[in-house]
Amino acid sequence: MKLNQLLEHNDTGCVFAGPGDAGQIEITSIETDHRKCGPGSLFVCIKGYVTDGHRYAAAAAEAGAVAILAQSREALEEYGFDAGKNGPAVILCPDTRWALSGICAAFYGNPSERLRLIGVTGTKGKTSTTYMIRAVYQAAGLETGLIGTICNKIGEEEIPSERTTPEANILQKLLSRMTEKKIGTCIMEVSSQGLHLNRVGHCRFSTAIFTNLSRDHIGENEHANMEEYAEAKSKLFTMCENALINSDSSYACRMLEQAERSGAKIYTFGIDSDCSFRAKNIITKQNGVEYDVSVGERLYHIAVPVPGRFSVYNSLAAFACCCIEGIPPERAASGLRTVFVPGKAETVPTGKDFSVLIDYAHNPDSFINILT
Repeated sequence: MKLNQLLEHNDTGCVFAGPGDAGQIEITSIETDHRKCGPGSLFVCIKGYVTDGHRYAAAAAEAGAVAILAQSREALEEYGFDAGKNGPAVILCPDTRWALSGICAAFYGNPSERLRLIGVTGTKGKTSTTYMIRAVYQAAGLETGLIGTICNKIGEEEIPSERTTPEANILQKLLSRMTEKKIGTCIMEVSSQGLHLNRVGHCRFSTAIFTNLSRDHIGENEHANMEEYAEAKSKLFTMCENALINSDSSYACRMLEQAERSGAKIYTFGIDSDCSFRAKNIITKQNGVEYDVSVGERLYHIAVPVPGRFSVYNSLAAFACCCIEGIPPERAASGLRTVFVPGKAETVPTGKDFSVLIDYAHNPDSFINILT
């Protein structure tokens, strides 16, 4: 794709600063890692927590990059980069992270608009909920894409995952590959960092899910406080058609306000409060949970082979999402019986009077949730 085509019709504030003619420069890839650059690459300088991408602009040019996207000439010059007459073209913008998401969406043909993109955010439950939704789709005979902590999947093809929510150039490429494979739905975990750093910028979600919010990811290189953390999470509900929110969370109102402002259709789920999808008659067992949920005038029985009260919330969110997305409720209920999430409340049969679970629980909240 020609560079001028990438810079047209977007809201990223990019300005072509030369040298050369943007209409004659062919872009073959978009990279944020200078080591992956080659002939035809556009290198995007990202200022991170550990290092500054502007430092590597010269190395990217040496590797064959034909264009450099930067936040200022001064930032480039600080690290000794000078395009000169024969160097790569320079594009300047106020925020390279925001520009990266917009340019990558354009480069790959806005793939989030060509499939149903389901996003799950929250402190806990993202991985389990995405796997539960995927299990329902699989039981219904529908192929999906999956993006998250454990791995990324395009149908049955498994791709290693470096982080929960990939950088925009990787994310848009994954979504594009899914559309090429005629996959109609992608289910992805959306981390607070993915939202705060615009990794999911310029994506459009069909359904966005909020699971919960508790104290985590607060620190120097993450969020300054819970207020900032909640604000990052709520951003997802400005990017969706349908908002599905855990009404039992003390942060539900924050998410609901954002969804209402953006005009999303709102649904709620929970156990303790009145909501669109409410779990009743809950039974907890060593090897799973069971409960009833009403949809309209009908009552559906849900049985999930994952123990813990948190599994009620996760599976209820998955069930509700699938109903919203058009899966018949009886199929959604049936599909949840087949759920398996690697390393998440994974039951190890012992044949004895005690239980063994494998789980990634790594803080007090996680331990409480897995044991209750």
